[in-house]
Amino acid sequence: MAEEFMANGRIASGYAFDRPRLHKRVLAMALKEDLSGGRFLHGLDVGCGAGLSAEALGRHCRKVTGVDISQDMVTVARRRYPAPVYTFLTGSAEELAPAEDLYDIVTAAGVTNWLDEERFLENLGGVLHSGGMLLLYDFWITDRMEGSADYSAWWHKQYLRRFPIPVSGKGAGRREWSEDRAALLGFALERQESFVIPHSFEQEAFVRFMLLQSNVNARIGEAGEILEESRRWFDTTLTPVFQGEEKTLLFDGWYRRYIYHGSA
Repeated sequence: MAEEFMANGRIASGYAFDRPRLHKRVLAMALKEDLSGGRFLHGLDVGCGAGLSAEALGRHCRKVTGVDISQDMVTVARRRYPAPVYTFLTGSAEELAPAEDLYDIVTAAGVTNWLDEERFLENLGGVLHSGGMLLLYDFWITDRMEGSADYSAWWHKQYLRRFPIPVSGKGAGRREWSEDRAALLGFALERQESFVIPHSFEQEAFVRFMLLQSNVNARIGEAGEILEESRRWFDTTLTPVFQGEEKTLLFDGWYRRYIYHGSA
């Protein structure tokens, strides 16, 4: 149990400090008519993790509530983003507690694979203003590095062989939601977009980021591989790719923006 807690604490801290701050760039795209901020009074960030996505939402709201199922994540978020602007709660996305005031916007980043869509949307109907916005989005690291075929070869021939990505089970892959079901529950799709975001890493920062990936931690947790062994493997195999230089990696992503009109 202590080892599990330490592992969870490491990941929560890593989410706060070692993940690139891409949420702000996604929200700038999705809410591009509102770059001045202050359009929304109260925002809810579902699956807030260590608070990076809540921080991004805070640029567009006067106050933000973040909810995550992980107590470790919520603890880190509370330390980094203080009240009264930010409030963080531990809880399930499908069982959101009623708020004193209804929310004007709800964001959910990288959680659609893990949610029961119908329960989640039904629950949102009880906490979101009529005319309020739901913004779903996700982004992920790819096998593409600007100007480098070596990285793509490393990704497929070394990385995925050592740390295979699950191909089945809850959370595997990127599941499409049913727009028909969303519409029946009162959520009208207003806009959707796919995008590519470039982000530059030095090798050390990229290694720390990769050590947060779920498939990597599955091997650390289930195959008996220790963290430092994985770190050394990344350092050794990535040195010929980075060659001591900063490199630009490409993230793919999407967002879907809904307006809530009340259930039928």
